Amino acid sequence: MLYSSSSRQMSNQPTRIAIQSNGRLRDGSLAFLESLGLQLPTSTGRSLLVQAKNVPIEIAFVRHRDIPRYVQTGVAQYGIV
Repeated sequence: MLYSSSSRQMSNQPTRIAIQSNGRLRDGSLAFLESLGLQLPTSTGRSLLVQAKNVPIEIAFVRHRDIPRYVQTGVAQYGIV
């Protein structure tokens, strides 16, 4: 399921997508985003936030239960759960 924030304002800030920091959906979410053309770092290590190499998009790695809250409060514009 893809959550989206409806109050996205125009800014110079990159779009932020929240996904699971660990768990069964993490690898599938990363594979999905890469299939859309996002070039992500090969190793994210323990980073909580990574920048795509080719577009102004950040991936935030958060706990599964926090993803809807991040989108609802505008910390992330999209979330994959």
